[in-house]
Amino acid sequence: MLFDGHFQIDTERVVFSKLQEGYYLDYYDEFYYNQNIDRILSKHGLYFEWENPAVASVHEKN
Repeated sequence: MLFDGHFQIDTERVVFSKLQEGYYLDYYDEFYYNQNIDRILSKHGLYFEWENPAVASVHEKN
């Protein structure tokens, strides 16, 4: 299945060490996202949108 965006973040395949560091997204926890992810994406002029509970697509800010 193809989604819009530059690339996708697979939210179902989180490496446990990254989970401990706080780099994860959780659709079912009120669309939770960690500020670390937002900060990293924003630094590069990007943001993410949920495509479905398993995938977030990354887009360029206009």
